Amino acid sequence: MLIVTLIPGFRDMSTVLDPPEPVYIFKKVFFLLFALHQRLPARARSNPNEKIPQVPDSHVLPMFVDNVLPTMCVHLGFIDLSECSVPALRAWGAAATAATGQATSETDGAKKKIREGPSLTAEEAYIVRAAALDAGRIAVERAHALAAASDGAGLSWLADMTEADLDGYLWSVAKDDPELRKVPRMVELGTVMY
Repeated sequence: MLIVTLIPGFRDMSTVLDPPEPVYIFKKVFFLLFALHQRLPARARSNPNEKIPQVPDSHVLPMFVDNVLPTMCVHLGFIDLSECSVPALRAWGAAATAATGQATSETDGAKKKIREGPSLTAEEAYIVRAAALDAGRIAVERAHALAAASDGAGLSWLADMTEADLDGYLWSVAKDDPELRKVPRMVELGTVMY
């Protein structure tokens, strides 16, 4: 059982990842559906007589969880692995939480190389990816609640936030911020998922 605690601003929300039914994580499929949703309307406008297939609106898609999003969720405190019963996840969580500000001499061009965390089994990686998926859902629900309670006081933009938006934000800052590149990334060997 993995205890997932969401903070800051989520202190009253926690979930236990021991689902009564399977959690499906289809990163590449969700990303493909998102890309098709972005591109097909433009094609339909330019070719009105062509029959264009309908794809789900991006508002119904969950985050496209790979190894970057769980890393950011752990580092930013959306997921707390300090009491996790899986030793590899507990060790990786401690390293990911404390990672920024550490010096590294490795460079890849102008950017710092991404540090790898401990290698996880497929089951361990699945657990933390499912937790990140759940954390993203709860974060978006919380964003919508904050927008509704703000009465236009600067938080109204949160009302339209989707899990795909949160995914894109977390993924881009993880790739672009040199400090966040120092956070040890979740590693699962032998996968074609991400």
